[in-house]
Amino acid sequence: MYTVGRGADKEERRRPLRAPRLLVPNGDGIACIRLLGRLTRLRAVEGPYAVDPSVPLLGKWLTWFADRAGFPGSGLLQAVTRLLAAHWATGQSAAEDSPLASLLAWIDPPGGRTGAQAAREAEDPLPFPPVGTATDVVFDQTLHDLMFRYDEAGDDRGREALGRQIDRELRGQMLPTWELVWRGVDLLHVLPEAGHVPERWAYDRRLFAEYATYLEEDGRPQARRDHAVARPAVWRAWRRRWRGTTRSGRSTITVCCDLPVRLAAGKEIKCPARPGQKVEIVEVVPENDGHTVVIQLNGGFNNKRKPPAPPGTSAEVGETVTCTSVAPKAMPSVLPAEEDTPWTHGGPPERYEPTDDDAEESWE
Repeated sequence: MYTVGRGADKEERRRPLRAPRLLVPNGDGIACIRLLGRLTRLRAVEGPYAVDPSVPLLGKWLTWFADRAGFPGSGLLQAVTRLLAAHWATGQSAAEDSPLASLLAWIDPPGGRTGAQAAREAEDPLPFPPVGTATDVVFDQTLHDLMFRYDEAGDDRGREALGRQIDRELRGQMLPTWELVWRGVDLLHVLPEAGHVPERWAYDRRLFAEYATYLEEDGRPQARRDHAVARPAVWRAWRRRWRGTTRSGRSTITVCCDLPVRLAAGKEIKCPARPGQKVEIVEVVPENDGHTVVIQLNGGFNNKRKPPAPPGTSAEVGETVTCTSVAPKAMPSVLPAEEDTPWTHGGPPERYEPTDDDAEESWE
């Protein structure tokens, strides 16, 4: 942990130097973590279905990581197939790229084989067991039989022998995928690091620390369903870093966007931080995984027609801003308090309290 300054309450704010990162083979792995989080975070620690307190705690963390995976730029929970597909193109469809074995075989085929040949060989479920929520049906039956025999074993010696056999079967099923994940990580490590990675990782660590503090102070599990107030209102067109500016009667500013921009040249946009300023997109140029956008400021200079404009009129180099095609004044600046939620959005949401029904939820 390290100190990053003082907040409004004059207390030191601390941020962790490290935070866990979860890697799963593919998108199905993220779905599996989300499902496992839901099935464990609502378990009761008292009563007829009581579990160890570590079980619901694990479920809260898994749910939190799964939720963060839906935010662009977050590195807390990522699928290796998505990371690889963002940097390498194959001759397969998106569905064929979802198995990690076939994607890696195409990207990095063994000696003497083409990518297509290696990908076909990687479809064999024996050396490359399927991963994710859909598993090998033959292995599922084998595991089911072993677990049934384990439950029916009459003595500890028999259960220990069956337990070792179950371990061997699971190891044989999971080890190939484990090795493929680290093979993919090695390929990704060769790529140069993007300039915005430290900034994004610092933000991830901050969110991790805030959620850890929340669990220590309150610790309530996430509700089964989000209510209207809990869902963020995402309306911005982009939020990226300003890279430079020129001094002229009508200033043009170059914006570096690390995600694709869907707005075209000639489109008028607004900056909520400077609502009186007219901005127009001049040019949109693809660059790496995002776009470079040149915008022109057509007003909002406090009647100063000639430079230099007053301080704060335009963004400084390195400033992160938000621009949108929606008029900022047409959108509410803040969401209403929960108790003031209108009936159109379900009315004031009830405070979520875990119930016995949550603990009885089926695991199937």
